[in-house]
Amino acid sequence: MACGVKNTIPLLAPLYLIALFATLRGFLFKWPVVLTLVLCGGIALLCSGVLWSYLSNKLWYGNARGPEFMQNHISREFGFRPVWTRLSRGAVLLVFDTVWVPKSARKAYADACEKTVRLLGGQEQLGEDEEFYNFGEKTRTPLKGCGLVGIAFLLPGMAVGLKRCLGKKRFAGDQTESTRLNICLVLLFAFGSFAICHAALHWQSIGLLRLMPAFSIVGAPLCALLLEKPWPRAAALGLLLLSMVMFLTSDLSMVGRRFGGAAENVLFKMITRLGKEHSITFKYQWQGQAPQELLVHEDYTSREICQKFLEGIAHPTVIGFAGGVNSDVRWLFGRDLGNKIIPLIDDRKPDKLLEPPENVEYLVFSAYYSADPHEWALKHNYSPLFRVIDDKCVSVAFKKNAVDYQR
Repeated sequence: MACGVKNTIPLLAPLYLIALFATLRGFLFKWPVVLTLVLCGGIALLCSGVLWSYLSNKLWYGNARGPEFMQNHISREFGFRPVWTRLSRGAVLLVFDTVWVPKSARKAYADACEKTVRLLGGQEQLGEDEEFYNFGEKTRTPLKGCGLVGIAFLLPGMAVGLKRCLGKKRFAGDQTESTRLNICLVLLFAFGSFAICHAALHWQSIGLLRLMPAFSIVGAPLCALLLEKPWPRAAALGLLLLSMVMFLTSDLSMVGRRFGGAAENVLFKMITRLGKEHSITFKYQWQGQAPQELLVHEDYTSREICQKFLEGIAHPTVIGFAGGVNSDVRWLFGRDLGNKIIPLIDDRKPDKLLEPPENVEYLVFSAYYSADPHEWALKHNYSPLFRVIDDKCVSVAFKKNAVDYQR
């Protein structure tokens, strides 16, 4: 059923098999046990959605693994150095995850991550590093591991668990060997999930532990090995509260950017200064007018640029949209969600534009759409209307030259 939580869980199948063998031993090969495992596995495939996902991919895309852009998550470099480099990157970001660093220290933080990876023997750059899949300075930031609690309790807990698992000291009570086995199995999944995801998956700028939640979930019980006395529990509670405040500050800075509170409220101003800078200036231009500048407070969405575009057109209206998988299209619906958005791209043939219906009044091409759309738009009786000069968010928009229908 864990497969329904994240689609990377099937990568852990070898760990599940090892755990089954360690717990059941010879019983694993008896027919009642085999039939029970097959039955439970079949029910899990159906209920978790895994089977339906692969089946729909096969029917829709002709490939059970899905379209090409979904297959990019699997690495193409499986040599020792590339795998070791991904492991080193993941370990460094896990150990260095302080959740937040001051603006003045962010470059030093990024440099420290890079130097530590090289010190561990990792390569400076992988052959498959590109755009989103990179370890550049801007991506070497906190929030790629397990935070302060991970540094103070999860990692030491794993070390203590490893010592108890491999050590010769026997535990008190009648549960000696079963206790050792339990700790060893938890360690197996903790270390194994970390190693497998970094060995098999393509490195991403957001890190790889976000794609493998099993690491923190299964590893969490190991923190209990350090919480047997009251003072470590108090320290853990303090770290949790501190982490909560840090995450709340980050969330409030997003609220301030979204609703303008940062410009009016002293508290929001202070909170925004603590957070990462997300303001950027874009140049946009309406057809026949001089270029103008727009200060965008959220460089991670196309909200403000889409709103600027909608200010200059009549709506409700019908918009044909072409972009990539990550195109932020929802803002084109308008504040009252009155606009109708018609996709011009079929994911099965992303290089071919679909014919726009007759009632489409505007065409919008996101910056994620790589081809030049001008010739295609002019051929379909649309003329240039709006463009963003910077390669971000909405790239260019066209308006239909003549409307032949009654709305």
